[in-house]
Amino acid sequence: MNLFEFPIWQQENKWLVWKNQKGYVYKTAYKATAENDYLFLVYLLLKHQQQKSDEEQFLLTRYQILKDCGFNLDQRNYQRLEDSLKR
Repeated sequence: MNLFEFPIWQQENKWLVWKNQKGYVYKTAYKATAENDYLFLVYLLLKHQQQKSDEEQFLLTRYQILKDCGFNLDQRNYQRLEDSLKR
């Protein structure tokens, strides 16, 4: 699934910039989204929905997220998750 309707990226200096077909300019100060961002986002939304309370915050470990999402528990995937959470 694609998180953007028109994912055309251009890098300008430190910013990632793209325009939609109507000319609106989007900028991000970090990195472009990656394929696993959607999976992690849906996982976090599902976990929040499964909470018994109405608290806005909840605690999860990186280990738990990677394990539940079916990723190997190696340094590369921990870095992927960190990057995804920053985005």
